[in-house]
Amino acid sequence: MLPVVPRELDDVDGSAATLSTEDLLQRVATGDREAFAQLYDRTAPRVFGLVKRLLWDHSQSEEVTQEVFLEIWQTATRYDTSKGGAIAWMLTMTHRRAVDRVRASQASRNRDTRIGIRDFPTDFDSVAESVEVRIESERVKEAMMRLTELQRQAVELAYFGGYSHSEVAAMLSVPIGTVKTRLRDGMIRLRRTGGGIVNSKPSKDLGINSGAYVLHALSDSENAQFESLLAESEETRAEVTELADTAVELGLSVAPVDPPASLRARILDKVATTPQLAPLTPADAAAPREQHEIERPVGLAEERARRRWYSRPMTTLAAAAAAVALVFGGGVAVNAVIEGQHASETASQITRIQAAADYQRSTVPVSTGGTATLIWSETMKRAAIIVQGVDRLPGGKTYELWYIDAEGATPAGTFDANGSMQSVMLTGDMKAGDTVGVTVEPAGGSKTPTTKPVAVVATA
Repeated sequence: MLPVVPRELDDVDGSAATLSTEDLLQRVATGDREAFAQLYDRTAPRVFGLVKRLLWDHSQSEEVTQEVFLEIWQTATRYDTSKGGAIAWMLTMTHRRAVDRVRASQASRNRDTRIGIRDFPTDFDSVAESVEVRIESERVKEAMMRLTELQRQAVELAYFGGYSHSEVAAMLSVPIGTVKTRLRDGMIRLRRTGGGIVNSKPSKDLGINSGAYVLHALSDSENAQFESLLAESEETRAEVTELADTAVELGLSVAPVDPPASLRARILDKVATTPQLAPLTPADAAAPREQHEIERPVGLAEERARRRWYSRPMTTLAAAAAAVALVFGGGVAVNAVIEGQHASETASQITRIQAAADYQRSTVPVSTGGTATLIWSETMKRAAIIVQGVDRLPGGKTYELWYIDAEGATPAGTFDANGSMQSVMLTGDMKAGDTVGVTVEPAGGSKTPTTKPVAVVATA
């Protein structure tokens, strides 16, 4: 059963001889750096573990964890004990930061680098801590199994994958409205499994976004609209409060991971020269904004990621030159092209890829317009592509997918774009190091490429 988040979960070390996490956070709010060091030691494995679950890449996970703890230091003055436990406040902030990085770096190979995913040790001094995490994880798994398949897939992709609701809709091949409904229904069902009581009817049309809101799956404009509803609807505020607690339970189910000692040293060094924000005034406190988004500090790494991935040229195809040569070079391989995959089958396969330990993701521009995001798992030998903003081709033409290696190009399926976001499973087995290309071919596809690629994704 998925329980309501209790205060006791804040005392993650289980020691009665130490201050509670709430007490430590309140001391941090007074500028107490020693209390901050204790808070870090107690909570860093949970924060780092959750960040790594979303980002996978070690260097990015360290950067985001550093940003989270600097934000905790800066905004501890604004933490309100009446609005929830300290660990809930911190994990909500952590998930938001990690999701921000996923979206800022969605084209980055760093998130999906060929991993090392499990390099850091997960040994913990406290046996009780490990047991607690396993129990919590089992509770969440049990509760998740009670959801419908679509509810479970939507919640997993949004929370653990960091995908927006529109991306989830494309990956599951269902309308965005259906995803919003399933996210809300899934979170409500998880809450009820744990004995929570949630109003089952949203007060307004926007109320359907409550599940996506607590999972950080809305766009900025949708967030603003939804927060306007929160300001005027007590009913919606009550629902969001309960669903937010349930989202924290998802975070608590993730196994903690010990961050490297060097990260602790860097964070404590920065804290020594970082000023804290002034406490909220009564007028500020009444504003319907999330605490962690007030004067939200942006780390240098995040700035670099945004500059790199949001200002890069559409394409130079320089990196694709070798792949182009391979496409038109020697060997021919024939793979049967499986057409007309059912949405439910595609959704299930995409969810399994995303859950794989070696899951990777990379986004590239399509030379004719739009983007293509490849997700893959080498151990599963499976890949899927999500296209967005890719124009419909004239009659008699189709987009064809290819696995490209030193031997040549192997067909991996065809698809027809319509400008919206859509997902397609690649057919056949993907081999380690394969490059994936997209070409424009005659309707029905070709045995070998007849045009230059409009998109190329390197996986090595």
